[in-house]
Amino acid sequence: MNALAHAASSGNATAADWLRFLRPIVAGVRNPPSEGDCKARAVALAAALPNVPAAWLAQTWRQAEAMRKFAFWPAVADFAEMFEPELRDARESADRRLRLAAPAPDFDGPPLRSAEEILAVKAKARALVAELTATRPEDRATSPVRPAPISDGAMLEHYRQLAARGNGPAAVRVAQIEERLGLDA
Repeated sequence: MNALAHAASSGNATAADWLRFLRPIVAGVRNPPSEGDCKARAVALAAALPNVPAAWLAQTWRQAEAMRKFAFWPAVADFAEMFEPELRDARESADRRLRLAAPAPDFDGPPLRSAEEILAVKAKARALVAELTATRPEDRATSPVRPAPISDGAMLEHYRQLAARGNGPAAVRVAQIEERLGLDA
């Protein structure tokens, strides 16, 4: 079955549908084609855009849109560009429907663990951590980390040094700190 026969059987646009769609456009372009060229373009459109539904071409607003869009006799690529967003949406919608309708794949992975097996593995992990901690006490933290805040003056001096080397954000920060401390005078 060729593309044109398939389009006719699936509700998609045939060359005759495209020819009906093109008639008003022929009248609206600056370089209207001959009757033979118009029929050839309809056949080419049916072959190049086999997924365009015939119902889309029966909508007069689409013809009006094409007449406004095309000042010159459009190429097949121009029509493909015109219909592409809707064709892409239709493809994505169909893909979504197929994914939702498809049965869930069988799980061929490793067998699921029982609750007892999971508890046994957790116990082994705790035992290993305890053993490693007991054999290497130097790895344990002996004192908590204490915060070491930096004074406003030290922070200001640091940012001034950075600003002197051309660091723009540091210069902005110097101005902010000076303003906060009341040194901007």
